[in-house]
Amino acid sequence: MPKGDKYIAMKRYLESQQKKDVTLTLKEIERIIHCRLPLSAYQHSAWWGNHEGNSQATAWLEAGY
Repeated sequence: MPKGDKYIAMKRYLESQQKKDVTLTLKEIERIIHCRLPLSAYQHSAWWGNHEGNSQATAWLEAGY
């Protein structure tokens, strides 16, 4: 994950969880990352896929989710 990536805070949050599954609302994610998610996160389910190279996917994959 590139240094300064806005999803590092989400990775750290997920790493701190002691649960197998974590469910967050979009607003909760925005609070964690301290900025608004892109419009595509709201409009396209594909944005949430585990696509290699996408910084948001890298965050949860590196955290073990």
